[in-house]
Order: sequence, then structure tokens, then C-alpha cells
Amino acid sequence: MMLDISNKQDLTAIERILIVEDDDFQRHLVNKQVTKLCNAEVVAAEDGEAAMLAMINGFQPDVIFCDLNMPGVDGIELLRIIATLHFTGHIVLLSAESDEILQSVKLMSKSYGFASVNSLKKPITSKDLELVLLQALQTTSHKPQQHTDSAAQGFTDVELTQAMFHNQLCLFYQPMSTQLKSRSLVQKP
Repeated sequence: MMLDISNKQDLTAIERILIVEDDDFQRHLVNKQVTKLCNAEVVAAEDGEAAMLAMINGFQPDVIFCDLNMPGVDGIELLRIIATLHFTGHIVLLSAESDEILQSVKLMSKSYGFASVNSLKKPITSKDLELVLLQALQTTSHKPQQHTDSAAQGFTDVELTQAMFHNQLCLFYQPMSTQLKSRSLVQKP
């Protein structure tokens, strides 16, 4: 996809950004650079678990900057989990890994159903960040709007994930029974 930088879109259209980076310096650097480029609400998570908590608790980013190598829930596992939430925003992979590894993870991410995946090699420059944010805007502006009737769908994946995380669901098992095929059930006084 060619990016027309001469006709820049307003980066303030990006409202929410999630940065998932375990290295304090890198996380702070990306946060600072992103804040200079756009007026988005930024949540900076130190690992995959903190990122999941932010999303489960209702933070819905337009763009996720995701490091690949993190302790605990790494970037690849986090992407798999985020895919189950039907994330429709833009993914930007952050890594110092080889181009081949980044390309493999991008392909894997697209197989999860993400429409927009890009990558940045560390060290990250402000210009690189600006380019991927502009690309995120272009991708978003070409994405068709999906209108859904939430009442007809029941619970959303995010609502179910939140309920599971907060132990708000109870499992009930009902054994299959074929004993009452043609008889009525009568309650005894």
C-alpha cells in the first residue's frame, strides 16, 4: 500500500492507543513520541497480562503497539487472545527480531483475522511511528462500517471475557435424561 504523505490526515482522529512493551525505557519512549504526534488517550502496559486487563476492563484501542518478546504472556500469545475479542483496529508489532520473524508474525496475525498489521524494528524513530499511525488512519478510513444489533447478538465477546475474568459466570450441568418420554411430571404435595 502506497502512503501519500503529502496529503496527511489529522492524527488526532486516532482516539485510543495501547502500548504493550515490557522494557520501561522503550515503553516510555513510544508513549512520549505517540503523545507528541496525536492527542490520543494512551494506555501503556508493561506486559501482555496488563494489556488484557485494560481491554477486559473496557479500553478499546484504535491502535495497539505490541512488543513480541515479553515475559509471561508474550506478544504472539497476546495477539491470539486479542483476536478472540474481534479487535478491528490496527496492530503494530514492535521488535528487534529479524525481518523474517516479523514477516512470519505479520502473516500469523492476518490469519487470526486482523485486517491491519504493520511492524516497526527497534530502535523506533518518531518518523516511523508517524508513518504507521498515518497508515492506520488510511486503513481505518477504507474499512467498511459494520452495524450490528447488539440485542440480537446476546453478549459480546468482551462482555463474556469480562464476566469470566471477574468470576461472574456459574456453570450448571444438566444430565441428559430420556426417562420422561411420554409421561407427565406431577408434583407431589
